[in-house]
Amino acid sequence: MPGTKAPEAERREQILSAAFRVATREGLEGTTMLRIADVAGLSPGLLAFHFKSKRLLLRALLESVLGGAPGRPTIATAVSVGRVTVAKLVEAEIRHACADVWRVRLLVDFWSAGVRDVEFGDRLRVEYRRYRDALRSRIVATQREGRDGADGDWAGVSADGIATVLLSLIHGCALQVAIDPDGFDIDSYIAAVSAAVLSSPIPAST
Repeated sequence: MPGTKAPEAERREQILSAAFRVATREGLEGTTMLRIADVAGLSPGLLAFHFKSKRLLLRALLESVLGGAPGRPTIATAVSVGRVTVAKLVEAEIRHACADVWRVRLLVDFWSAGVRDVEFGDRLRVEYRRYRDALRSRIVATQREGRDGADGDWAGVSADGIATVLLSLIHGCALQVAIDPDGFDIDSYIAAVSAAVLSSPIPAST
């Protein structure tokens, strides 16, 4: 109810949730402070108390999307699990990345903005490097465990190269789901990735 006091963290989450709903439907350019205040059920003044400008609110929204606000998945979670084959890892990450179409669409909007917006572009690059490094760490651990063998068509390919390819496959799938959520078959995509890319064992580290 307007005017009702709430803890600051709770109020910020209320605002970010409203911003998420507005931005996923209106796009970043069409997102306004007035519209967010309306969706959040708050006065424009109270919104401005927590976020002095649209720019600051969009920064917080990007962090929320990248970090996985309540009810939305993070960019990557399966990379932190214990012993798991690379094929299972990639399947888990694909399903995870595609779990929230609206979130993926908003990330695409931020990617587009990041082409010209240095701050947004740099933040996204940092996060995706972190994700790639997490994939690489999982691949190296798998190599050391010998769970995917030591020879095959992957021979001579670095863990960095493998991680970069897998990241492209994972988030390429998410992009296709965002474009055509009803027509894209994730199961067929996963089967194709497994057959075409993951059928050969990952080589051991040298």
